[in-house]
Amino acid sequence: MKNPVLRVLVALLGIAVVILGIRQLQGAGGMPTREEARELAATAANSLTGYTNQQRGITLQYPSGWSREEPKDGPLFFGFKTLAGVVNANVLSQDVAAGTMLFEYVDRNVAETEAALKQQNAQPRTLSRDKCVIGGEPGMVIRYAFLTPAEDKADPPLAVQVSQAFVLHGNRAYAITWTTPEQWHEDFAALFAKVLDTVRFL
Repeated sequence: MKNPVLRVLVALLGIAVVILGIRQLQGAGGMPTREEARELAATAANSLTGYTNQQRGITLQYPSGWSREEPKDGPLFFGFKTLAGVVNANVLSQDVAAGTMLFEYVDRNVAETEAALKQQNAQPRTLSRDKCVIGGEPGMVIRYAFLTPAEDKADPPLAVQVSQAFVLHGNRAYAITWTTPEQWHEDFAALFAKVLDTVRFL
């Protein structure tokens, strides 16, 4: 899959899910408090269950009790979320040309994602780029934040933050995207790191 648009869709899908989830919870009586979000993250980190996809060549763990979905087509093949999608993750893979370097793949993704967000007037800003190890392979985690315009001009824009982990294994690239309201992102950072630590390639 060489269409560059596909590399952006997963991050944007996570964004759309978060926005919808926030509005659903607000309409149902309000968002959880910061303390409740922290408790949810801590509980989830202590109760992980396994997921394996032989075709995509990967296994990982994710919080048990969270809703999951497995799209059948396209690069996105697994997702899990909680609180009506206010906290959600997506996992994708796509074939890449032999000799593709991780930094090249990451740079293209970041540039395309930022461009797509700017088209939506979301004011993206990159917060950090950190090297890591994912499944025994060199990886990188990009963190960025943005504001999404509110539907009603009287409402404030929604602040969202994303951590996106990239790794190459063989001739396949993987990206794991973790999206939350910006004020909760640090509270779920340890859970995201724990999920990344469980990744293994088959």
